[in-house]
Amino acid sequence: MSGKRLDARSKLGRAVFQMVDASQKLPVDVRTIVVRVRNFIEASPEDTMMRFTLRGDLDQLAKNSRLTQHVRLLLKCMPS
Repeated sequence: MSGKRLDARSKLGRAVFQMVDASQKLPVDVRTIVVRVRNFIEASPEDTMMRFTLRGDLDQLAKNSRLTQHVRLLLKCMPS
């Protein structure tokens, strides 16, 4: 793959990977949403419209008590 990859040392990268780690023991449907969010962010980490594109998925993830804080951190780290 060419292009810029998600850096685990950046705030956004850490937030994404922490959310992925926290979702490991959750149901498959939740993990599917987490992977979809991660893949979208990895594809275009500098996209300023990402916050609006992923809003529905992030709202669903925020309903899960284990992922609420990770979703908030992810929204805070997204480019504006």
